[in-house]
Amino acid sequence: MAKAPAGFGPKQPQVVVLFGATGDLARRRLLPGLFHLATAGFIPSCQIVGVSLDDLSRDHFRDACLSSLREFYSRGVNEAQWEEFSQRLDFVSTSAGPAALSAAVKRAEGSRPMQFAMHDTGLQGDVLEAYERLILDAMRGDGTLFTTADGIERVWEVSTPLLESPPPVRLYESGSWGPNAVHQLVAPHAWRLPFERAWRSPNKLGS
Repeated sequence: MAKAPAGFGPKQPQVVVLFGATGDLARRRLLPGLFHLATAGFIPSCQIVGVSLDDLSRDHFRDACLSSLREFYSRGVNEAQWEEFSQRLDFVSTSAGPAALSAAVKRAEGSRPMQFAMHDTGLQGDVLEAYERLILDAMRGDGTLFTTADGIERVWEVSTPLLESPPPVRLYESGSWGPNAVHQLVAPHAWRLPFERAWRSPNKLGS
């Protein structure tokens, strides 16, 4: 297994409080992503506290997590690594209240870093899928791939008029670059459509 380069992950131990831990996003993306980041050496000091409306014990949550990994983790679950990873999973139901969650976080903060066996897994620790990259960047404080609050406000500013007064639907031939009206859309901005870019044609180079 290709272990992550030293210093690539977060510099301090992490406690992830995963809200909606039994939901579809967590099952399909977040838990598999956290499992890979941990076992590949990116976040060896990470502890995970799952939180959801479900009334589960810690063992039942771990069982549910393993079931999710077996179904959605594309690289295959190494049993030895799962045993080590599972010891870093805790769970608190929202019905237990904030005091129980606070206690779980304090327990996690006092836990030792994970020590994973990096043998015969076939995993590639330096190849991250989309959610794995986002989780790791969030832990490192790298917001490059995240939308800012100003960006979100701008998106709504632009899209709200379209949602309130949708333009007419214009049909176009499958496989084409869209209806003829697209030329009218891009013309004021001096944009070029991909098929109009002369510099893409070898015959146009140097002319």
